[in-house]
Amino acid sequence: DGQGKDISEQIQWSLKPVDDNPGTFDADFSVTNENRRSAGVTITVCTELTSPFLMLTDDSVTVPSGTDFSISPYVAIAIDLDGSDLIDRVASDGYVNGYSSGTYSTTVYVYSRIEDSMTRKTLTVTVQ
Repeated sequence: DGQGKDISEQIQWSLKPVDDNPGTFDADFSVTNENRRSAGVTITVCTELTSPFLMLTDDSVTVPSGTDFSISPYVAIAIDLDGSDLIDRVASDGYVNGYSSGTYSTTVYVYSRIEDSMTRKTLTVTVQ
């Protein structure tokens, strides 16, 4: 923070695909110290996609009891090898009962439109 205090846990970041450039992402990082001084940087990350890219908003989430659970708010990015959007092809297995308190584990996955490949992530959902 400029005063010797470790504020690394306060770093905020986001990742977004670069249009027309499959496997290229802009990663934005920012942090603000207790004196409201901010710093930020954007870096471009390049990788060769060998399967669809899937990114969730978090590995675990807590939702209020009494609601219908949907996976869609927790999918940040889903793109194919050519950079096309796969959000509409994201699915999950494992049942999350939004009306019964407990902890559920569900696998979120997306299949490529281009080749026979898929990517999966695990999401832990706590219903309170």
